[in-house]
Amino acid sequence: MHSREELIGFVWTFLDALGHNDPSRLPTSPDVRFTENCQPLPLGKGIWATATPHKPEQLFTVFAEPAQGQVGYFGVVRENEKPSLLSARLKVEDGLVREIEVLVARSPEESGHPRVFAPDNMTEPRGVFDEVLPPEQRCPRDELLRITNLYFDGIVAGKGEMIPVLDECRRIENGVQTVLNPARGTPTSALGVAAQVDTGVFRDIAAARARRFPIVDEERGLVFVIFLFDHPGPVTNSGFVSRYTQPNSMMVAELFQIRSRKIYQIEAVLNVFPYGTQPGW
Repeated sequence: MHSREELIGFVWTFLDALGHNDPSRLPTSPDVRFTENCQPLPLGKGIWATATPHKPEQLFTVFAEPAQGQVGYFGVVRENEKPSLLSARLKVEDGLVREIEVLVARSPEESGHPRVFAPDNMTEPRGVFDEVLPPEQRCPRDELLRITNLYFDGIVAGKGEMIPVLDECRRIENGVQTVLNPARGTPTSALGVAAQVDTGVFRDIAAARARRFPIVDEERGLVFVIFLFDHPGPVTNSGFVSRYTQPNSMMVAELFQIRSRKIYQIEAVLNVFPYGTQPGW
């Protein structure tokens, strides 16, 4: 089993290989699987061909579960000198990377999606996710998963009271703080997580499906989830103009920190794809 530090080292190696467009710099198994934005691709294709060298001196956000041999990363890469947001998941066994799953969110001007995009807010490490919690604030893996699932269930049901979340919880999506942020100027952006759900603004979400939980860190209270939100199309009687005029599925890579059985911080990378998109795993 690899240590947390060793797994983080694989992230550095991956970013170096990616920036040099050279998968051979990363030790991979002969049967390594690679997906980008839900699509299985040969290693070396997709962002492997367009990324430029990784320059930041520190990783933005990295998280790992040694028992599962999995490590994740959120940060910024550059393609053709323009910033793109990246979520990466690596699975490592016996010194070799066997799985690589990346979600890339490119600028809305080029892709039309996603709606939020602030790479400048994803360059300095988000230290909250590195904090080792005191024992009295920790809870076991099963409880961490239960709390995280309640977040998704509450959003789909439109019931904020279902979500065990602190009033001061910040949610940051693609670098944009989407709660407790009146500066965004939207009717719900100044609200907290639960109050925002109660407004009905998420009534256009029909499901949070294909949930996977590849990384759980009990010491730091972290749960990393990869899933898809389904938006069937415009809804009526919600009190808000629907965010989407056409059906789509949004792939989300989301990291939760949970303290004393309450969600304390949320960070996500997301992008929008055709309705019914499958995760590729």
